[in-house]
Amino acid sequence: MTNKHQPIANPGRGSGRTNNFELWFVTSTSYFQSAAAVGGRNTNATPAQSPVPCPQLDSSMVKYIITIGIVAIAIIVFLIYNNRRNRYSQIDSYENIKRNLKDVPNTRKTPIADIEELDMEVNNGGFNQYFFNSSGQHCFETLRELKRLGKTKKADLLEKAIEFINPNRLPEEALIEKLRNRQVDELDNDSVNAKLDSLDQVFYTTAE
Repeated sequence: MTNKHQPIANPGRGSGRTNNFELWFVTSTSYFQSAAAVGGRNTNATPAQSPVPCPQLDSSMVKYIITIGIVAIAIIVFLIYNNRRNRYSQIDSYENIKRNLKDVPNTRKTPIADIEELDMEVNNGGFNQYFFNSSGQHCFETLRELKRLGKTKKADLLEKAIEFINPNRLPEEALIEKLRNRQVDELDNDSVNAKLDSLDQVFYTTAE
C-alpha cells in the first residue's frame, strides 16, 4: 500500500529521462545565444564594392589642359607687367611735366605764410614739388611762421630743405626769384633730391 505523503522521486535524476524544465531552459538559452550572435552582425551591410577605376585621359584632353594652364600663366604675367608699366609711366609723366615746365615761370605771388599749403604739397609730392610749384615762393615766410608757432620739427625740416636747394646762400629775394622762374638747378640734382627725399620721410611722420 502506497503512502500518499511519501515524496515522489525526481524522474530525471538517475532514471535516464530528461526533465521537461531543464530541456526548455537549455533550448531557450541556445535560441537567445544564437539570436544575439546574429544581432551582433550587420545583416544589412552593403557588401564591399570594388573601387571605381579612374578614367583615363586621352592625349587630346592632356594637351587641352596644358594649353589652358599656359594661357592662364600668360595672362597673369601680362597683368603684372602692365601694372608695373603703368606705375613707371606715371613717374615718367611727372618727370616729363617738370621738364616741359622747366623754363615756364610760375605765377608771381606775394610771399605769405601758408603752413597748410606746405603740408599739402609735401604730402603729395615731397619738398621737390613744394619748391617746383608756385608754393615755393612762400618758403621763407612759412618758415618764420612755423618758428613763431613753436612747430620746431617742421621748421627744422623746411630750413634744411631750403639749405639743400640753396647751397650758394643766395639772399631770400634772389632765391624766390629763381623759384618763381623755375631756374633752381638743384631740384634736378640726384644728390639733392636724395636728401630731400630723406626729409620727406621724416615730414610724413611728424605730427604738428
